[in-house]
Amino acid sequence: MRVGYLLSPFGTSAFWPGTSSRLKYGRRRCLCWLFMSRSIPLLWQGVRRSNVLDGGSYSYDTYLTNNGKFMSVGCLEPQFFELFKEKLGLLELSQYPDSEEEKQAAKDCVTEAFLQKTQAE
Repeated sequence: MRVGYLLSPFGTSAFWPGTSSRLKYGRRRCLCWLFMSRSIPLLWQGVRRSNVLDGGSYSYDTYLTNNGKFMSVGCLEPQFFELFKEKLGLLELSQYPDSEEEKQAAKDCVTEAFLQKTQAE
């Protein structure tokens, strides 16, 4: 795969059949989306750990567990968020809290719930 990225500017390689210059278009599309999405206020607010995708949302973050290991959580879609609430036993959580106080209270609840469980649980 890495060879494909190296050879993609040159088109199809004679040395590596099947390597296509199309790999660079997928990479370009991903980078373009990241750049263009900066104007979406829900995703990017300019301050680190205040955005949905960089740890500002308690439903998209990393938590310490009871056995000293970490658990990464990324439940942005409603059906995964419902499962997340069910597994932690925190059915009263709102996916997108209205205020900073609610967001911090929810993050504290989730942090405490993960500290009660091991990574395997």
